[in-house]
Amino acid sequence: MVFPVSIIIRVNSNRVRRWHTDLQASLRAKTGQDTHLVFGDEADYPRSLELLLTVERLIYRTIGQSSIEKVQPPNSTYEAQEHDAETIIDLTEDRTEAPPEPNTLIPVFDGIAGEDALLGALIEGRVPVLELLVGPNRAPVGRIVLALDEVHSVRERFECVVAQLQRLLLKILIAPRRTICPIVQQSRNFQPTLSSIGRYSARLVSSSALKRAYQLCLFSPHWRVGWRLIDDGGVWESHSLGGEPWNDIADAGFRFYADPFPHTFGGKTFVFVEEFDHREGKGTIAAIPFDEKGQTGPAISVLSEPWHLSYPFLFEHRGEIWMIPESSQAKKISLYRANPFPSRWTLQADLITNIDAHDASLVRFADKWWIFATVRNELGGAMDSLSIFFADELFGPWRAHALNPVLIDAGGARQAGQFLQRGGKLWRPVQDCRGGYGRALGLAEVTTLNEQDFNQVVHTVLRPNVNWPGRRLHTLNRFGRLECIDGSRNSWKLTVRS
Repeated sequence: MVFPVSIIIRVNSNRVRRWHTDLQASLRAKTGQDTHLVFGDEADYPRSLELLLTVERLIYRTIGQSSIEKVQPPNSTYEAQEHDAETIIDLTEDRTEAPPEPNTLIPVFDGIAGEDALLGALIEGRVPVLELLVGPNRAPVGRIVLALDEVHSVRERFECVVAQLQRLLLKILIAPRRTICPIVQQSRNFQPTLSSIGRYSARLVSSSALKRAYQLCLFSPHWRVGWRLIDDGGVWESHSLGGEPWNDIADAGFRFYADPFPHTFGGKTFVFVEEFDHREGKGTIAAIPFDEKGQTGPAISVLSEPWHLSYPFLFEHRGEIWMIPESSQAKKISLYRANPFPSRWTLQADLITNIDAHDASLVRFADKWWIFATVRNELGGAMDSLSIFFADELFGPWRAHALNPVLIDAGGARQAGQFLQRGGKLWRPVQDCRGGYGRALGLAEVTTLNEQDFNQVVHTVLRPNVNWPGRRLHTLNRFGRLECIDGSRNSWKLTVRS
């Protein structure tokens, strides 16, 4: 007997994985629509892929069920009639014999449909751009650029990608659908083969040993702060790191400074930084004195808590100086007041609690207060998932944006310093984590910001170069003539003295 159906999920009968059945159950529960799997016959994956997953389990000691596991297709007498479905989600390979129906959603990975494209990219060491296309014109209606630095195996990365795909599908099915701007990218159809799986396995073993040796010899990552005194528009005007040379703030080797926020108040200028001691593994907030010629003294500790502190976001309000340091380990976004500036800070309020928020940044714009932060939860990670909160008053109540996470994009989600308001427009420096955490810095224009919507465009991406050597760049701030960035350098354990 044939019954009407609202959603059909088209999968390959030889490649049914746990996440397919999880997706079916999730869509049924959260949309209230009748959802069925429809199977087509295609070739199986090579057995070497299962061997690779076994090797990974031994190296990473992963246990428990996984969404990548193959399962038996559910027994059902249901006969699918795709022309009766309101929505078709096609998870198979590209179909070239006919264009998809207007109601068909197609996930693609770097422009290629099917799990071969996803697994091929992960085995090659790439994180593919995930897009959701609709209809015969394949118009993009959703896009995700994940940061997968915190997971290392193909299994874990696969789990992260398909989990975000499930959430994206649900969001597209529930919310009003709209197309987004296409991006120019080169389609790379890299399929898993016996040789590619063999190369990946060899890299897996060798990289694990190299990482252990690297950690024995170096403090890593080891950040450094750069500063310069300028009279022009600096990085925001030139969109480059060139011009006046950058100066380093010296450190002891076993300790680094990062996340610089310069500020002048009461005729005194300080650069506030995260001060991190590799030996203790915990960050505190320090202030480094400056004058019109440069640094005038060593860093002084100004704020410490039982948990890790970093990213001392500073702002002035009603004649007083306030700070929101990152307190992700404490699961809250907290507001401190200088009492007095710069040496003592008093906790005034926990603005948002029960949240794993990173690099929370605040701005007054369009008659509201806004907090931007990347939030690690079941919807995303600390480097790729931007959430926004808003309030009429600084002390709240604070409300979550309707679209949270408003953006899942490793190239432009995480904040990198103070906002810039110019000509009635709002700009934000962003961390570009597509090549790894803190690898580059983007300058993004916020084109839409209200309680229902958010959009931005990243106009420039700056990477370490001859003007600022190193492997990382992830903070940009300025107060008056003092402009600051940060980066990284090697700090050898054997040459450092306490």
